[in-house]
Amino acid sequence: MRSLTTPPRTAARYGPILAAALCTCFASSAQTTLVVNDNDYITYNTDTLLNDLTAAGIVFDVYDVAASGGVPPDVATLNAYDDVIWYCSTDGVGLGFWDAAAQVSIADRILNGRRTWIIGQDLLYAEYGAAPIAFSTGDVPTDFMGVASYDVQSYGDDGNVGCPGMVVDPGVAGAFLPGFTWIFPTLWWVDGCTPTADADPIYAMGPAPYALEGAVSMIHFHPAGMNVMSTFFDPALIATYAERVAFLQQTLAYMASFP
Repeated sequence: MRSLTTPPRTAARYGPILAAALCTCFASSAQTTLVVNDNDYITYNTDTLLNDLTAAGIVFDVYDVAASGGVPPDVATLNAYDDVIWYCSTDGVGLGFWDAAAQVSIADRILNGRRTWIIGQDLLYAEYGAAPIAFSTGDVPTDFMGVASYDVQSYGDDGNVGCPGMVVDPGVAGAFLPGFTWIFPTLWWVDGCTPTADADPIYAMGPAPYALEGAVSMIHFHPAGMNVMSTFFDPALIATYAERVAFLQQTLAYMASFP
């Protein structure tokens, strides 16, 4: 695991468990959302995300992987919801996402066209190590996340500077913030990727003259019958409360606009 303020990776864990294995946080609504908390590293980040979802008017339940003994949700649990947000924050050690059974459940959900938002600043590193990594058909990032290659990481590949912010792709046909910065001066270990042909870039690192400017860090994967958002930075670390709330609202609305 890598700190956001120092570069070394450690497997340290700290902080209290966020919630019980599956807790109903709010009453159900027409659109149901499940947040899979796959982060037991910095619980403050998870708390921030959940508070911001509430402020965004999203009604949701939480499945806590750590509180479930490390057992990720099964296919029936995932498919009971219109939207699933699988949240790994900046955790990159022992993620339930990469559990073999979880991969079967996630694949079932995605292949059946259910909206799935995957968030993890160290998600690719947890499974594949440091960039660059080229993927192909048969690999999870290509088949289910719209990632052709995992190219760079901020800090690691920018001369130890860190990513100053995100800039929306000019081709996005949706209401998104034009850009945002972080609660830190720069953000370390953000992933830059190349989307597959049937995926659209949403946000990229920037602005210029940042060395990794243009490296894509958020991808919408929408081949026929699939609807997946892959985000390789932690939205809990966006600089302001208003921007975080808007980002969550806009992303979920954008995904819901696709059949």
